[in-house]
Amino acid sequence: MKWKQGVKLIKDGKTYICMRDKKKEIPEDDILIAELLENGVNDDDRLVSEVSVYEDGDNIQARLRLAQFVEDFGDFIEDAVPSKLYE
Repeated sequence: MKWKQGVKLIKDGKTYICMRDKKKEIPEDDILIAELLENGVNDDDRLVSEVSVYEDGDNIQARLRLAQFVEDFGDFIEDAVPSKLYE
């Protein structure tokens, strides 16, 4: 999973994801995922591993959380297919 070209995170008290004329606030629970993508972590297995640390080591919960992130922010993600995270 990776950002579409031109996507930026903006921190101004709150964290927003922006691309051209689109802007959406990122909930506090999803900031970790957004920052991982911003820092170039785009391998799904590594994302699951990193997120599972914050989900008490639960890979299933981490995959569900990432799939929900794709649902919520799919307009900003290249090839946004939440079901790929369930494999």
